[in-house]
Amino acid sequence: MTPETIALIESSYAALGPRRSELTALFYARLFERAPSVRTLFPRTMDNQAMKLADTLSVVVQHIHSLDTVAPALMEMGARHAQYGAAPAHYPIVRDTLLGALAELLEDSWDQATEDAWRTAIDLISETMLAGVPQR
Repeated sequence: MTPETIALIESSYAALGPRRSELTALFYARLFERAPSVRTLFPRTMDNQAMKLADTLSVVVQHIHSLDTVAPALMEMGARHAQYGAAPAHYPIVRDTLLGALAELLEDSWDQATEDAWRTAIDLISETMLAGVPQR
C-alpha cells in the first residue's frame, strides 16, 4: 500500500472517533440485511462480536504501515472463520458492506480515494485471512 492509501485509512478511521461502535452495529445490521444466510454463523447476541470487530479494525489500522506484523493473527482468524462456516464468497460481501457502513458514517469526508484505499486494505486483509484457511 502507498503512503497516500495508508494516510487515507488512518485519517478516515480517526474521523470516526466515538462512532466506531456505531460502525460495527451498522455493519452487522447491513450485513444481515444483505446476506441473511450468514446470520447463522454468528452468536445470537452480537455485543461481544461487535467489540471483537471494533478491536480488530483498531489493531489493523494501528499496524497498517506493516500489516506483515499482524499477518499470523489474521491467518489464524481466517482459519477460525472457516471453522465457523465462513466461505471465500463471503469476503467480498463483508468488504462491500463495511465500505457502505464507513461511507454512511463518514458522509462528506468519504470520497472515491478513501473508498479505494479501504478497498485495497480490506482485500489485502481478506487475502491474508484466506491464506490461513487449510486447503482440503
